Amino acid sequence: MWLSSLASGLLLLAAPLDARITRGWSDQEVENRLRSTDALDIAWAAHEAGGRRLKQAVPALLDVLESPPEDSRRILAFEHTLDALIQLEAELRAPHVVHLQPENRVLRHELIILYARTPLRFESSLTALLDQDPEGMAFHAVASLLSKLRSRELAHRLLPRLSVELEVTVHDPWGRSGSFGVGCGGFGISGGARRSSAYPPPFDYELDFLDELGPEDTEPRFALVSEPRVIVARRLERTAKRYHTEPAPRQAQLVQYLVHLAGLPADSMKIPETQSETVEFESVAQVREFVEAAKARVLAPHERLRESLATQGLLDRTRWKETALPLTVVVEDDRSDKSIALDAVLSSPLER
Repeated sequence: MWLSSLASGLLLLAAPLDARITRGWSDQEVENRLRSTDALDIAWAAHEAGGRRLKQAVPALLDVLESPPEDSRRILAFEHTLDALIQLEAELRAPHVVHLQPENRVLRHELIILYARTPLRFESSLTALLDQDPEGMAFHAVASLLSKLRSRELAHRLLPRLSVELEVTVHDPWGRSGSFGVGCGGFGISGGARRSSAYPPPFDYELDFLDELGPEDTEPRFALVSEPRVIVARRLERTAKRYHTEPAPRQAQLVQYLVHLAGLPADSMKIPETQSETVEFESVAQVREFVEAAKARVLAPHERLRESLATQGLLDRTRWKETALPLTVVVEDDRSDKSIALDAVLSSPLER
């Protein structure tokens, strides 16, 4: 397993904090309840199996995924079954995730943790998760795993998400200096209502960059992927299941994964979302020439990146057109004398 160097991290997953909450069933009764048609019974049995480290329950837990209960609460059974399989260090196979597809968004962190154990087996499932536009740490974990696999689908998914707006301000000869900026996102986290004591105690799997955890983050953690940054998972006890709304990945982060996939130095390439330039007006032809040169500067890093990926077989040249960088050019006329129009600057073929 390519994560063998991180395998020792799995041992850090201590018994769940809520293992003290028990139904008092025998080990055999736990296995029997896992074969129930009642989702609540299954959820409690999975909670017991994980808390007690019942390795012999793994086949029954996997059967739950292959033949889930036809019950309105089956998401509860899925949630606790995946939790138990994580704690028991089990591995999934393709038939085990067929019925999980509709619940992917809710069970995203649990699935990523299990996929990370045999990522090559689940490359298509990881790609499907990426197609759901995951946010925050879920995106980083999926992109890191696909980058580690050197999946060509990663390049074909991320390149079309890049875009640049080139802003050119035309001013009088005594005008201003230029600058550039990169956009960013925001986030929020919301909690649900307290769950009834009739249900197994809720939990949450959080994904974090290891280097961003502080001394106060003392919960056991285990590693999912080591490159380009170590990402770890922690199982936390919750008074309610948390559903995350996190920042969408910024363009700089998308570029980071593409650069890592191509094997280029980490800081060798930047493709900002917005590039601002200023030019002093002499003539329409001179401004047009300036804009064309600015366009070439903006596009050059992207073209080098695509060429590097294609050379290594990580980008299909037959799909070259769909990975071109969308470039929007905006010309702002800030001159005091506008008697000479700048319309020609934005005429074809300037626009891409």
